[in-house]
Amino acid sequence: MNETLPPEPVRNTGQSSNGIALLAVLDALSQPDFAQAAAAVASVLAKELSCTRVGVGMTRGRSTELVALSGMADTRQELELPRKIAAAMNEAVDQHVSLRYPVTAADAPHITLMQGELASAELGAALLSIPLPYQQTAIGALTLMRGIDRKWSDAELADAEQMAALIGPVLMLKQRAHEPLLTRLRHLPANTLQRLRKPGSSGVKLLALLLTFFLAFAFSLPVNDQVTAHARLEGVIQRSISAPVDSFIQDVLVRPGAQVSEGELLLTLTDQDQRFEQSRLEAELGRFRNEQAEAFARQDRSKMVGSQARVEEIAAQLALVIEKINQTRITAPFPGIVIRGDQQQQAGAPVKRGEVLMVLSPSADFRLVLQIDEHDIAHISAGQTGRVAFSALPDTSFPLQIQRITPVASISGGNNSFEVEAGLAGRNSALRSGLEGVAHIAMGKRPLAMIWGSRALDWLNFQLWILFG
Repeated sequence: MNETLPPEPVRNTGQSSNGIALLAVLDALSQPDFAQAAAAVASVLAKELSCTRVGVGMTRGRSTELVALSGMADTRQELELPRKIAAAMNEAVDQHVSLRYPVTAADAPHITLMQGELASAELGAALLSIPLPYQQTAIGALTLMRGIDRKWSDAELADAEQMAALIGPVLMLKQRAHEPLLTRLRHLPANTLQRLRKPGSSGVKLLALLLTFFLAFAFSLPVNDQVTAHARLEGVIQRSISAPVDSFIQDVLVRPGAQVSEGELLLTLTDQDQRFEQSRLEAELGRFRNEQAEAFARQDRSKMVGSQARVEEIAAQLALVIEKINQTRITAPFPGIVIRGDQQQQAGAPVKRGEVLMVLSPSADFRLVLQIDEHDIAHISAGQTGRVAFSALPDTSFPLQIQRITPVASISGGNNSFEVEAGLAGRNSALRSGLEGVAHIAMGKRPLAMIWGSRALDWLNFQLWILFG
């Protein structure tokens, strides 16, 4: 009579379940990618637990797919075996329980149809399918197979579940670390919902609720859109006062910021040379007039005609000199304000003819010059309205209206921008040419998310055009 031998112990290497799990985890972490990590786990478990085959599966959607299998499958079963192992894993994952086959009297009643189908294969008949837990969810399964003469005991089942609890998180993190970006984005909603379903995640749920309300508000509620631009106040007319002759600055009577009236003396230039020339010409004019009188008395007609010609010539030169003397007294051509040209520190300095000495602007009529960023210039058109506030008058804003868009770009503050002229509707005695501030140009109403995302969308479209044309 043949005597039945007792089953061999599972841990033939003498290691504990934690030691085997640690060995599998270390081998998995040392692999360069997820597929090799799963294969390393299957190989270690097959060796340490004396299994004929160990399958590792990961859940994708609603099914579990076999990702690693220790050993080589039989040629006749090569196509059928992975399907049977995946079905056995799905059976355990769907019921959220470890399944042992053959079933013992101590096992709770569960469906083991797929376990029996896999056990009918030639590779082994004693099976153990264990879900891989991760954050209270089954993310895959282990299927351990060995001969029918070495059935899985209750202690071995408990040890295997403990090993699965340690291996599952490592495989999940390894898989996520090597997923493509598009796959991560595709799984993001499901992972977020999974976290929200977990108990004790009230803070995350509150944050998600607030984010949902914010996004709904941003995409549904229209708000006033506007373009912000740097603004500079200038006079409608700016008249340059230049030196009429080569001379020296003598007296300066006004400084920038001074209000002047039409004809008011602004500054004087030295006129000594012109005075000397005037005296010389007046003396010559008197001499030739005397000669003309003598010739008339002697009835010397030819000399009288010559003297008359010289008198007229010198009189013209004298009139020109007197005009130059008058030009040394520079007056305001219209009432306004001096906006540039502090010449009080330049008294006695030489000036060249045509050199700009001062700049005047009307004190009542202004225009706004706006620096519009190139990203916003396409949305600007003549007739649009807005408001402007100046740094010197922060409590007051003035209405404006776009009048003209300059079609030439310039660099301002490191950015490419366009100058836009606007009319200022309001009046204030405190306004001065040269004031700077910030203008807001109304663009109508758009959802808040569209306002915030327009720049990013424009940038993305441009980058895609660069890459793909």
